[in-house]
Amino acid sequence: MSLLPFIQSLLTPFTKHEPLRITPSSSVGMRSGHVRLKSNQAVSWHTTGNSEESIVVMRGRGEMLTRNDPPQPFEAPCFIFIPADTEHSVRSTDPSLALEYVYVVATVAK
Repeated sequence: MSLLPFIQSLLTPFTKHEPLRITPSSSVGMRSGHVRLKSNQAVSWHTTGNSEESIVVMRGRGEMLTRNDPPQPFEAPCFIFIPADTEHSVRSTDPSLALEYVYVVATVAK
């Protein structure tokens, strides 16, 4: 399989979550997406299994939530790292500005 570099704009309007073009056909072990959350909106609790997740916050404020830990507040611009097998959620807390971020999930090598 031959992989090719590409560029994808993040300026197009979209709904709550839009996958970026990093898919199994364009990457060996990575996937990504662009997320925009309104105030007090959150992503569902989830885990990325045997994958680590990086979040680059581009706009807004929010909280990083993990089970059994207090919420961790953050504000753009910032970077969030989530280890493999960590159940988590992200919630927007800015009353006037949408929280916008890009996430990248990559499988941990065994």
